[in-house]
Amino acid sequence: MAQAMDQKRRVQAVSLQEMAQTLVRILGRPPIAYVCGVRSLKTITRWTTGEVTSIRDIEVERKLINMWQVVKYLLDEGEGDDTIRMWMFGMNPALNDDSPLMELAEGDPKNAMGAAVNLVWGLFG
Repeated sequence: MAQAMDQKRRVQAVSLQEMAQTLVRILGRPPIAYVCGVRSLKTITRWTTGEVTSIRDIEVERKLINMWQVVKYLLDEGEGDDTIRMWMFGMNPALNDDSPLMELAEGDPKNAMGAAVNLVWGLFG
């Protein structure tokens, strides 16, 4: 029962605007554009203001959601914005010294989430 409730908490619907605002607050617009493969930072701004409410490119949407899920997991586990930012940009031994942002940009969210779990549980950092 507790596991099902935990899963429900992680998959609650969230708007594009809320995802973008959280990610911009913690990471800034350029890393979001990098991970999602978006050329213009104005696109990210349009997401944060609510001017754009959906993403037409499924791959862009998938990468944004994956990035948000990793960041949201860390927030829910009590990690602060500064820690998350440094961790997302930094070399990570659990990822062969790649950064979690690189893993997400390359389309490997499972590795990034696994490294996030390692951070929370004090394994590898």
